[in-house]
Amino acid sequence: MKAEHLRRWVLVLSFLCALTSTGLAVTTNTMTSVRVILDIKNGKPQYELNSKPVKSGDLINALEDIILKTGREKPILVFLHETSSLATLENTMGIIDKVGFLHVRYFMFTDDKRMMKEVSFEHPAVPFSLNPRL
Repeated sequence: MKAEHLRRWVLVLSFLCALTSTGLAVTTNTMTSVRVILDIKNGKPQYELNSKPVKSGDLINALEDIILKTGREKPILVFLHETSSLATLENTMGIIDKVGFLHVRYFMFTDDKRMMKEVSFEHPAVPFSLNPRL
């Protein structure tokens, strides 16, 4: 029941984000966004791509298939469980960057799936230092 509720909210939010990011009304299926959900179950990451389970090793191939059919301009929304590690987030970002989508937004959702917050990376990576330039 909770998973179905999350899927419905993801679809609604995907639609609203697509409208907002393009500034256009969504009139065809080609304008909808790609949705990746990274949930944590039994302490392990589990991916869904457009509401279908996908193994982490198959995610890159599934995303490549989508980009070949729709192009790099298709918006992609990534929803991550709040207990996802930074390493898992970095891995997911690396996969999506490698595939080449141009419009990606990341959100973290709470365990009860009632709230979420956008995660943004406004600053480029910098060399490690205990005194980074401010």
